[in-house]
Amino acid sequence: MKKGWEVDDYCKFIKMQLGGSALELSIENDLPFIVEKIAFEELKNYMHTIQTMTCGFAPIINLEGKNVENIKYVLRNQNYSMPFGVDSNMFIYQNALQSGMIMNSWAKDRIIYNAQMAQIKNTLSTDMDYNYDKVNEKLYLYCQPPSPSVITIAYTPDYQDVNEVYNPYWITYLKRFALAYAKEQEGRIRSKYTLNSATYALDGNQLLSEAQSELSQIRAELDANVNIMHTIS
Repeated sequence: MKKGWEVDDYCKFIKMQLGGSALELSIENDLPFIVEKIAFEELKNYMHTIQTMTCGFAPIINLEGKNVENIKYVLRNQNYSMPFGVDSNMFIYQNALQSGMIMNSWAKDRIIYNAQMAQIKNTLSTDMDYNYDKVNEKLYLYCQPPSPSVITIAYTPDYQDVNEVYNPYWITYLKRFALAYAKEQEGRIRSKYTLNSATYALDGNQLLSEAQSELSQIRAELDANVNIMHTIS
């Protein structure tokens, strides 16, 4: 199973960006919470990357423990023949050739009729229709006979942990979200009091301004690109 950055990796990244070992952060103990519960939870609203799983067919499939957020589509993994269509046409045609007969008008009319019936049946029928009960994690399937032995389910995952995010695109945005939220929290603390007699000034207001600007920029980018990330992995 692929894995991305751990929580500690994001925390180390934030600390390096905010001064490294040269400066002690007031929020250092809160960094895991900021990464997991604030930045990660917001980013999940944008992560709709499609993944697939292949399994045996059943009218009801238990997806408990698979962390499926939403089903996109379901595909059968084997072709099947319509009762009327190409197969029956070929049967008539091959029998005529084997018997050395020239197809009469009945055979020709039958081929045309079968083709028309196949087209109508294919147009009106619904194959691999489904209903996903997210609460009970059950997938209900409806398919045209014959039933396939194997199906492929395309879905968007319900991410549970930051290390499940292994796509570099999303790792970059999680880093940016986490850093911006860390700046916001640290900025609020540093700007709480004004040190009038100090020989230096804290950069709380600057951090707050940067955080608000960066958060707005990140959200704008994600909103603009919400439909471009559909990688099947």
